[in-house]
Amino acid sequence: MPELPIATLFDEWDTEKDLKWIKRLNPVAVNLSKEITNKESIEILKSLEKKIFVYTINSAEKALQLRSLGVDGVFTNCPDKIMNALNKE
Repeated sequence: MPELPIATLFDEWDTEKDLKWIKRLNPVAVNLSKEITNKESIEILKSLEKKIFVYTINSAEKALQLRSLGVDGVFTNCPDKIMNALNKE
């Protein structure tokens, strides 16, 4: 089903190798573990016009930091806490 949009999920990041996969698969979004998410990976993915989601963010401070870096969304076990923090800004 090539018309079905996909998202990739990474728990490790090797820029050269993973960019080859991303370019080959052309996902609409890239999901990254919080352990591998950094300013560089976010900038690279944004330059490719990919949506970026990070998992699992349960800290309001971390969610705010990621938003300031350009992340599009987070996976969380605490949606009320995260939404309250994001809505205060």
